[in-house]
Amino acid sequence: TFVLTVAMFLASLTYWDQYNAHLAASEAVLAGLGASVLQTFSLRWGRVASRAVAGLALVAASLPGAWHGFQSSRSQAPDVMALARYLRTDVPANACLFSFEPAWALAAGRLPMGATPVVDVYATMIQDAMSTGDRFTDLDEAFSAPEAQQALRAMLESCRFVILGLRGTWQLTPESRPWFKQRFVRRFPTGDASGVDLWERRPPTPPRP
Repeated sequence: TFVLTVAMFLASLTYWDQYNAHLAASEAVLAGLGASVLQTFSLRWGRVASRAVAGLALVAASLPGAWHGFQSSRSQAPDVMALARYLRTDVPANACLFSFEPAWALAAGRLPMGATPVVDVYATMIQDAMSTGDRFTDLDEAFSAPEAQQALRAMLESCRFVILGLRGTWQLTPESRPWFKQRFVRRFPTGDASGVDLWERRPPTPPRP
């Protein structure tokens, strides 16, 4: 099961390394098998030796995760941290915030909001694109599907603030990007500074008298 799950992940055109978290179920089965084997050998080795082996195995299994956590704590993106500070001070806590990458909003302690909160925009757009039964050769073709772009525009219009970034620019088609800039204004960072950017929906134009 574990090998089959890994093979399916690597063969998928929509694979991201974050999906490795789903391997936990298969890894738990393997860990149980290993514990059973140790229990069997403990009858031959004795209690002290079997406990020592189990302790060493537990430490060895914990090292990769501990090292990854240590590296992650030291690799904070400066532009994301600057955006998080801006969100805390200048964006109301109850304002709807749409983020193309969930981690950008989570860095400021913000969860998905709106009438229908969207956690994973990437997966949602793929699902919308395939809702008609069509198949696509790559992600760019799927994101460009009318069903995906129409649903994305509806999600964007439902929120006051949008964290765009390179992810959002990629998922918007050349036709949707002008549509977005007509309806939203860039608030952060100011000027021509690069980095993950925050946009706010423009106020509605008052009717002419």
